[in-house]
Amino acid sequence: MPKDNTPFKVQIRKGFSDRNGIKPVNTRLQLGGLDKRTRISLLNAINWLYDEAFHKISSVAVASGGTSTEFWVQVLRDVYGKPVSYSSSKGNDEVKMLKVVGNTVLHDDYDDVLTLIEYMAAQFAEKDRYLGSLHPYELFNAVFEKEYAGYRFLDGNIVQITDDNEIREIGEAADTGFAAVDAHMQNAIGLLSNRSVPDYENSARESMAAAEAMCGRALGADLPLADALRMLKTMPGIQPVFVSAMEALDGFVPLLTADADVSFEEARFLLVTCAGFINYLKGIMSHGR
Repeated sequence: MPKDNTPFKVQIRKGFSDRNGIKPVNTRLQLGGLDKRTRISLLNAINWLYDEAFHKISSVAVASGGTSTEFWVQVLRDVYGKPVSYSSSKGNDEVKMLKVVGNTVLHDDYDDVLTLIEYMAAQFAEKDRYLGSLHPYELFNAVFEKEYAGYRFLDGNIVQITDDNEIREIGEAADTGFAAVDAHMQNAIGLLSNRSVPDYENSARESMAAAEAMCGRALGADLPLADALRMLKTMPGIQPVFVSAMEALDGFVPLLTADADVSFEEARFLLVTCAGFINYLKGIMSHGR
């Protein structure tokens, strides 16, 4: 573990000092950075998951889920791009590697921290059956929420958010049970959350394609979105004003050319709005209206 020479100071969110505004703990949404308290909480979560995965599971679980040495070989190779030895554990010392990870989480750029957490959470998720009821993604999301960090795990990717309702809405729309709808939604999420090469234009396209696919399920026929929306207006139980809103958004699609300058905010707006429309249609269908 990296050394922490800072003095011990009490910091309890919603504790006496925080509640009375004497030494308030941060309550502003963190975007584009992570404060020290959040970094420590994330590191504690990593250490807990590691301990559960490799120190508290049975020998049978280790045999089927991989050893800690194999785990650190993967981290060195995939995360840090270092040469590794497959014939021995030399260079993969547990204490040394926990210190390396700790230094990354506490001191490196926030995007590197989130990239590391995304990778490690996926590795821990493979051992989910040994970690009890708390899934790694749920644990990190709990930290993000508690520390007012504007990020959440969604379909295995960390995405920037502004509201937990958005996450629930998008998550439901990406898990409708309709293959085409779910695939387009997952593509839209992945393109939006790719921090190395974000593709907001194609994320927007995929969001609209997901809405189009859901219209096809509701109508029982695959049609271009504009035609499908016109037909939806005649269906019993459908609010025409909601369909009109989607028609207005459909007018944005022709603007998505190869050189379109689509912003993160625009792509996110389309993702959230299309998710809401998909969930609306799914609800209508489930009630047989």
